[in-house]
Amino acid sequence: MMPFISACMIVRDEAERLPACLASIQDQVDEIVIMDTGSSDATVEIARDHGARVSTMAWAGNFADARNRSMAMARGSHLFIIDADELAPQHLRQRILHFVSDHPHAFGRVQIRSPFRSAARALHASAWVSRLSPHIPGIGFFGAVHEQLRRQGTDLPRLNTDIVLEHSGYDLSEQRTVEKYQRNKGLLESAVLAEPENPYLWFQLGKTLQTMDRHAEAAAAYERSWSIVQPDGAHAFNFTSDLLLGYLHTLKHLQRADAFFPLMEAALGLYPGVPDLPFLLAGALMAFGIPDFDRIKRCYDRCLAIGEQGHRLDTVEGTGSYLALYNLGVFHEALGEVAQARDAFAKAAEYGYRPAEHALQRILPTM
Repeated sequence: MMPFISACMIVRDEAERLPACLASIQDQVDEIVIMDTGSSDATVEIARDHGARVSTMAWAGNFADARNRSMAMARGSHLFIIDADELAPQHLRQRILHFVSDHPHAFGRVQIRSPFRSAARALHASAWVSRLSPHIPGIGFFGAVHEQLRRQGTDLPRLNTDIVLEHSGYDLSEQRTVEKYQRNKGLLESAVLAEPENPYLWFQLGKTLQTMDRHAEAAAAYERSWSIVQPDGAHAFNFTSDLLLGYLHTLKHLQRADAFFPLMEAALGLYPGVPDLPFLLAGALMAFGIPDFDRIKRCYDRCLAIGEQGHRLDTVEGTGSYLALYNLGVFHEALGEVAQARDAFAKAAEYGYRPAEHALQRILPTM
């Protein structure tokens, strides 16, 4: 029997972004079911105009509850979870059917590709999240915020699909961003009080505090998460590499070199195939004023040897390619090695990275 695919969503005041999201999926799934948690704009009308079945509920401060209610509305044999601030790719249906045919009893992880700004430059990050599931008993979301898809009893394996969702959820007004992170902070603080030995909740609290520029508090939350995870159980959790990167970034920001380097050594040992780690180490050596030029160069060379890993890991796009090449160019230029700098900038520019193109134009006259 051909799988019947239900797209499940929860929404609130998403009139601006919802039309594009629905347009990207409405001809690629068999039904769209939406749980609205209290919209005051035209969200519900827009959803129904696009053929979605919509129910409403009062927001009770629990994302898992809303997700599960949307899934309970679904009639499909398989569930595809998507948010209003995401766009599905072309040939989504074929990608889902291919995965379901090969892995009928597994969660499918999709790549969420999110833009963000760093040092006034637009970058992208990739994260892998379970969003495709068979519709069978025991399946549901757990957690008031940063909820996770699980099956009660015997959980299902989690395997990567070839589905990439383009995410715009970080592209909010300043006011909405503040409101979002204040809301998440409150929910997570309540959650860690209820489950103080849950490392995932401490990790998510650390991420939220870090985004709010509350780095000392973020470091404390990350430290609590890592103390529960480390070291033997690190690979038992799928968020550990992200946890270590977040913790290391806060330690670098706080100039805590004494804690940074031992943790980096542990991280590199656990995750030798994550290019973000040597990339961060090179930056930290410079930020801490350690002029170990050979080690800095080796870090960027290591990034390039690992290559881009966004197709399978949570990572920042470019750490295994153009960002490492660009920083290598900056490194060589600072040492007066203009020929090597030009070569690195030229290779980074091949990716369309504008700062590398500008740097190449700047140093060409000196050749």
